[in-house]
Amino acid sequence: MFHKNGDRFCFDYENGAGASYLVIRMQGAEALLYYQTEMIANNPDPGILPLEARHINDTLNLYYRITSKVSLQHFLCRRKLSELEFAGLLRGIIRVVDESCNYFLNENSFVLDERYIFVNPGTMEISLAYIPMIVREDVNDSFKAFVCDLLMNAVSFDGNACSGLIHNLLSQLRQEDFSIAAFDKLLQDWSGTPEQPVKQEAAAGQEKHKNVPLEPMVSPQAEVKRPTDKNRNRKVVLAAALVQVLALVMISLLAQLSGGLTAADKVSTLGGWAIIVGAMDLLFMSKLLSGKGNTAAKDHGKQEKHIKVSKKDDAQRKAGKKPERQQQMQAAEKPDVTEYFEVHNRSDTVLLDRSKGSNAIACLKSTQDGSADPIILCKPTLLVGRLKGHADHVLQNGTVGKLHAELISREGRYYVRDLNSKNGTRLNGERIKSNIDYEIRNNDKVSFASCEYAFACQVTGE
Repeated sequence: MFHKNGDRFCFDYENGAGASYLVIRMQGAEALLYYQTEMIANNPDPGILPLEARHINDTLNLYYRITSKVSLQHFLCRRKLSELEFAGLLRGIIRVVDESCNYFLNENSFVLDERYIFVNPGTMEISLAYIPMIVREDVNDSFKAFVCDLLMNAVSFDGNACSGLIHNLLSQLRQEDFSIAAFDKLLQDWSGTPEQPVKQEAAAGQEKHKNVPLEPMVSPQAEVKRPTDKNRNRKVVLAAALVQVLALVMISLLAQLSGGLTAADKVSTLGGWAIIVGAMDLLFMSKLLSGKGNTAAKDHGKQEKHIKVSKKDDAQRKAGKKPERQQQMQAAEKPDVTEYFEVHNRSDTVLLDRSKGSNAIACLKSTQDGSADPIILCKPTLLVGRLKGHADHVLQNGTVGKLHAELISREGRYYVRDLNSKNGTRLNGERIKSNIDYEIRNNDKVSFASCEYAFACQVTGE
């Protein structure tokens, strides 16, 4: 394990077919332990970056696959950690180092540098680069220097970091007999559990931000529950039975009240009342049935109208267009940026003259879908990707990485940096290297996987 050893090794980045690599180069005289490369290849561990050794001329090149991962340095620049998360991060690194002996690896051969430690933004798992050769550095001293550098220069804590963990860690780091085992015991006692807090929270966050297909929009009228045909028929039968019972009761009462009449008068009286009750029964039943028919007709008419709209929307979706209703809703919600931007036919970079009180308005406008939201560069750094809750501008496209690229504004100029994406970032059709800033100018074409944009920057007076 070594910390910031830049004299013996040269670090670089390269892109392959659908992959991004961290490359560590060294002179060919270095003795590579090939059995360790085979051990890593045959026993994959998410905590150790997969590697491949290649000899090019007199140089030994170690290729580490870092696709869809971001450096720990970049991760810490974008996020404030709680003490619990910081403890989990350190324990994750210690776990990888401790378990390396199970694969006959040397614990002092891991690269401990926040620039070359990588994080999976979806799961927050830590991955270390292992150099399969003899490194003669004390593992405790290297880890101690690494943690001190993180605390002093890299990590920013949130407002809840006040429980005394940092004070205890600094006290442990000042001890002359510092050991990783004692340091890990302190972290474990403070967290109260041998599990990794960061990974537990990350698993919940991954489930929370998991992409799910959008559900179709439901109108408020469709949400109103109407009685089904089965319930309506049951009500009609109960009402008819009630009318019949009332008719029988009335006839029986009339029969008792007509005791002083002759037989012929009784027959005529009861027959008349029976006709009246039957007419009322028929009238009542006809009202119920007509009400049912009218309701069904109304529902059928609404359903036909809904089907027509749905067919029209489906035809527009098949043609690659958004439904008119969706376009209207987006137009109402989305600000009109065309009045602020014009794509100038200039190739030079607009350099801001702050002394004259000027402002730059910069954005990336989609060249494929006119209704897509522009990416407005309204902050010094802006992350583009599909991981909600982490990316500043979310692209709902399966070819785009979780954290695909970063747009940077620095000293009046604008840059794009690919973040080890699987499908890459292209500038004017050429795929750029990962983790390197490329300047973008007016009318440049920037592509995040299959999503292409045109860059526009306009200087306006205050």
